[in-house]
Amino acid sequence: MPIERRGEAWQVTVNWHGQRHRRSSRYWSRTQASEVERQLINELHASSVGRQPDRTFNQAVEKWVAEELPAISDQAREKSHLRALAPFMEGKLLTEAPEVAAAAKKAWSDLSAGTVNRRLAILRRLANLAWKKWGWLDQPVGQRVSLLPNKHQRHAYATAAQVEALAREMPRAGGYVLLAAYTGIRRGQLLRLTRADVVDNCLNLGTEGKTGQPQLVPLHPRVRAVARRLPICTAQILRDEWDDARRTAKLGNLRFHDLRHTAASWLLQSGASLKHVSDLLGHSDLRMAQRYAHLQVADLRRAVARMPQTRHRRKTA
Repeated sequence: MPIERRGEAWQVTVNWHGQRHRRSSRYWSRTQASEVERQLINELHASSVGRQPDRTFNQAVEKWVAEELPAISDQAREKSHLRALAPFMEGKLLTEAPEVAAAAKKAWSDLSAGTVNRRLAILRRLANLAWKKWGWLDQPVGQRVSLLPNKHQRHAYATAAQVEALAREMPRAGGYVLLAAYTGIRRGQLLRLTRADVVDNCLNLGTEGKTGQPQLVPLHPRVRAVARRLPICTAQILRDEWDDARRTAKLGNLRFHDLRHTAASWLLQSGASLKHVSDLLGHSDLRMAQRYAHLQVADLRRAVARMPQTRHRRKTA
């Protein structure tokens, strides 16, 4: 049952009951070829005993991308969710969907319930398709993927002093805290940025945002020098230092994603419009920025309260 390099392609050969079965691809790595070999052996064994082979999430994703994704309007968003799920699905069987979901939820404890649920919905969809449409499963495993409680969206905002305090407590990753608060860029995007993405005092996010359009985010003077040091550290260092800094600063309920909301609140307090907030955060729809409307109303109330008062004198007969 060799795995051979044939020109530019890896070739997998499995001899099974006198028959030779081969698969090859020039896009595989050596590790992926080994995974294909394991899957092929599993399928051949399953067919010989009259049962369904144990399919993996990798197989499900490949089929879903080829057959289901083209019909989805916002493909960039779905691909983004798939990238986030990939580390948890790697090498896992479809029957392990509940365990994959549990591991993902634990790792994403600092994300909003809405974001986590949108990602888990794809995991559930893959398992449901494998059961109902593709016939890969003999039980509804997807129904055992539980979502987080759909609570009312919670927003927390940090003050400038709190952001600076958090950054000081994070000797290696503090720059990411400052960048998140002053740009509103998501953590995943920040971790992928390099010094080459700094263009004319802006961060070039390319087209990977939800709008699918090129996005440039202006840099506040406070973080221009920080941006020139990108990338700052690994995701694991950021996670570890963030958790420690929150406890030290007594901001245990603040999530890293709340720094994105903080950027929106600071922008509105500076007199920007909801359209400006929408553009900065890369929202695909202006309605997404409406969640910050209450902040704008609060500022308007304070402004109205500062308006000069006139006295009304009663006319006397």
